[in-house]
Amino acid sequence: MTVQGFVNYWSLAKDIDGSCAVGLGGINWQAVPKDSGRVLQFCGYNAWKEIGEFYAPHWGNFDRTKLKEWLNPDRKDYNKFIDEEKNKIALYDIEGLIYPLFCAISDESGRFGILADGSHRFIDCNYLIMNGKEFKNDICSVRLDVLCVPNLKEVITVDMPPQ
Repeated sequence: MTVQGFVNYWSLAKDIDGSCAVGLGGINWQAVPKDSGRVLQFCGYNAWKEIGEFYAPHWGNFDRTKLKEWLNPDRKDYNKFIDEEKNKIALYDIEGLIYPLFCAISDESGRFGILADGSHRFIDCNYLIMNGKEFKNDICSVRLDVLCVPNLKEVITVDMPPQ
């Protein structure tokens, strides 16, 4: 996938309710450099592992951490988040991972950035996995697109976690 292909797809992607799939609300798509950025793609279990390395968007009063750290039930706001997600968790319990595509926006290294679409799905499905649900086939279909840019703070205009 090219940088322009990433922008074309993800800037227009919609959720089932018609809202923007990339729900950060703070992406300056015009600031994405078409000539100096790159796109990394991961699939299956490699994608699932990589997703956990990105930060979640800033959500209200929840602590800002990498997504893999959200999977710790001892986290002080874990139960509050799971309670807020119970309807989506029930849906994924019945339907599986309905939307297997995820995207992140990162610095040039591809290692520091924000998961721009899929944070809730990742946590919700991992909650089910930790409680015995089988997602092997679902995870095999996962794809993570990572846009790597030299000007991350210009592209993501919402608060970034400290690097």
